[in-house]
Amino acid sequence: MMTKDNPREKWALPRTVVKAGENWALVCGRCNRCGTVVFPRPPICPVCLDESLEPDLVCDGGILYSYSIVHAVRAGWTSPYGLAYVDFPNGVRICGPLDIPADGHISLDSPVSLTVGELRVDAEGVSWLSHRFSALGSGAKHGKESMR
Repeated sequence: MMTKDNPREKWALPRTVVKAGENWALVCGRCNRCGTVVFPRPPICPVCLDESLEPDLVCDGGILYSYSIVHAVRAGWTSPYGLAYVDFPNGVRICGPLDIPADGHISLDSPVSLTVGELRVDAEGVSWLSHRFSALGSGAKHGKESMR
């Protein structure tokens, strides 16, 4: 699963998730002028409009800021699914799918790990992959590969 040459899999946000050793990492952009960190990495800084953003990898230390359980889904998506905002130590807040624990509850401000897994399956049967978050020690379902 999740091989570069698999035609039955595509990334929902290409070039935003990379392997960093044995772990997955998200490619953020850090502005060389003002230090703002954003995800995904844009061509210009949204704060000072400088064009010199360097890659800044985020892979662990995420803390759950907020989440919602979504029950009304689009074609190809599994219901219900979680959607979360996660804060990282470098100051960036990232939105992404959240693996839902068996009991359906995750405490805010709890640590989460970065995972990679299926976001949806399209009409041609292609699996679209994305970064995901999973509460540490929660027994969450739907995650494919955990960073920890």
